[in-house]
Amino acid sequence: MSHPAPEAFPDMPMGPRQAPTRRPVPWVCYGYIAVCIALFVLGTFSGLHQNWGFFFGLYAPAVKYGEWWRILSCHFLHGNVLHLAFNMWVAYGLGRGLEASIGHGLFAWASVLGALGTALSCLLFSPEAYMVGASGVIISWAGVMLPLATRHARKGLLIWFAQIAILSLLPGISLPGHAGGAAAGLVCGLALRLSLRGRRAWLFVATAAIALLCAWAAQRGPALPPSVFSL
Repeated sequence: MSHPAPEAFPDMPMGPRQAPTRRPVPWVCYGYIAVCIALFVLGTFSGLHQNWGFFFGLYAPAVKYGEWWRILSCHFLHGNVLHLAFNMWVAYGLGRGLEASIGHGLFAWASVLGALGTALSCLLFSPEAYMVGASGVIISWAGVMLPLATRHARKGLLIWFAQIAILSLLPGISLPGHAGGAAAGLVCGLALRLSLRGRRAWLFVATAAIALLCAWAAQRGPALPPSVFSL
């Protein structure tokens, strides 16, 4: 799916129309893509790629043991070149249009909550699996778009979600992670829509709800003996 044009988000405060060359540079989206690529390249050439996945990938028992950083760090790592290339291609397509429409700060806010929502779902429904990849965050961006898009753009997004749902059934792909990212993004999109009507408190409600649920899920994961961490 190509990136949505600003006109697909009529409810967002776009300001005066400008030439395409003067659109805001989506620094948050570009920065996220750059960090993901840099970590993969550095890990591959240093020989630490597999170690990084082990120590920074999302794994429920490790999170329960106290390694909370995994909830966010897992979204910057990828299993192989194809995994990285596909995710970054989709991130480039979706992220630029959304960030240009809602602004850098709100885009970063929605991305963090999308990451937490992805982790929340994985912790609850895939507690025994290691999870890495940006796809949950990227899918959350599409979830943000749903309540804000025009009717025509919304139809395209729903078709895109159907394709992602089918792809999520393939082996090695996290259906819970994708579903959690989409749900978190939808919550963010609804909160943004309400905030445009003067109900900005919903932004804080969405933040607190997703963060608290993620913390709760992290604490209820399966136990892991401390000896595993002495490797």
